[in-house]
Amino acid sequence: AMSLGVARRIATAGAVAMLAMSSQLATGSMHMLATAHAFAPLPVDPSMLPGPRPPAPIEPTEQKELCRFPGIDPKRALNKVPTQQRGLDLPLVWQLSRGAGQTVAVIDTGVARSPRLPPVIPGGDYVFEGGNGTQDCDAHGTIVAGIIAAAPDPTGASAFSGIAPDVSLISIRQSSAKFAVKNKGGGDRDDPSKISGVGNVDTLAMAVRTAADLGATVINISEVACASAKQFLDDRPLGAALQYAVDVKNVVVVVAAGNVGDGQCKSQNPPPDPARPNTPDWDSVLETVSPAWYNDLVLTVGSI
Repeated sequence: AMSLGVARRIATAGAVAMLAMSSQLATGSMHMLATAHAFAPLPVDPSMLPGPRPPAPIEPTEQKELCRFPGIDPKRALNKVPTQQRGLDLPLVWQLSRGAGQTVAVIDTGVARSPRLPPVIPGGDYVFEGGNGTQDCDAHGTIVAGIIAAAPDPTGASAFSGIAPDVSLISIRQSSAKFAVKNKGGGDRDDPSKISGVGNVDTLAMAVRTAADLGATVINISEVACASAKQFLDDRPLGAALQYAVDVKNVVVVVAAGNVGDGQCKSQNPPPDPARPNTPDWDSVLETVSPAWYNDLVLTVGSI
């Protein structure tokens, strides 16, 4: 059970829980156990906790594709409050809290520095040797950080702002689709679909341990790994790292439920059983996601 209490930074956790975009961890390096048991994560084993060590790739990596960033469509009405934020009434929420005093670790594709973001604390890099977490070739982590902590636009050109603009940000680059393990193939500059990517549940476990040790009060993980009922995902180091963060370091961990519409974990939500309308059909679930299935340790967020 989580050691939740009144002082567990509820306001900031709730704010960060507005996140729903996620990326998928590379599945090629996951450990699978083809054994039969209940479709749930293996029991948390504290002995599997990764040891403290400086962040670094677990294998030599190389960049396989140029960094790309999404552009801004000038035809979009940026001076209007985005649809997703209209029901939040952020000015009213900010009378209670803007996140000051909280430190959010973004474990993702890195967070690039931006005038709209608070100063980014380098948390380390599991993608490329020598990186510090403030490089983002995929843009995903920077966008996630913006949803969390982007300051209101001082020019007034954009009505978008982050949920908690006064938090401190730690960036840990843990995954990237632009990199691949060196000398193992899986990459083609002319065919991005062949890039296997870097980052798996093992490096995610290390990143969670690192974020907790760096003093994060909230950890955000907008990434998922698909877990199949037929080939069971052995992510015990990740379970141990989550338990360490929550029960030892008193961290709130917010994770993504997954982007089914983007082809991730395609069997995650089976169609309803006509014989049992409005009733969850747990028996037909063939796939779920990690780390979201550690439901006693994380706040899992989805959207429609």
